[in-house]
Amino acid sequence: MRGELRLKRGHLARPQAGFCNAITVAASIGAKAWESRATMSFTRLLDKQGRRGEAPAVLADLYNSLIEGFDTVALNDAKAVLDELAK
Repeated sequence: MRGELRLKRGHLARPQAGFCNAITVAASIGAKAWESRATMSFTRLLDKQGRRGEAPAVLADLYNSLIEGFDTVALNDAKAVLDELAK
């Protein structure tokens, strides 16, 4: 949430720390839904910063770690973003 708020305020440099922290915390407690949400936000940030080349690796790591939930909206969104970044 902190990263999203910083983005809404127009800060493109500061949200990265919030997203990375959220990804780390969510992964450490096994909260895949929150990890997915933070990773998607981080991927969008990288794209906005012109760092589109870094985004697929970040998102692919999460996508490849999932073993269930392939019919969820979040996972379908992640797959769509991966496909778009691959173009």
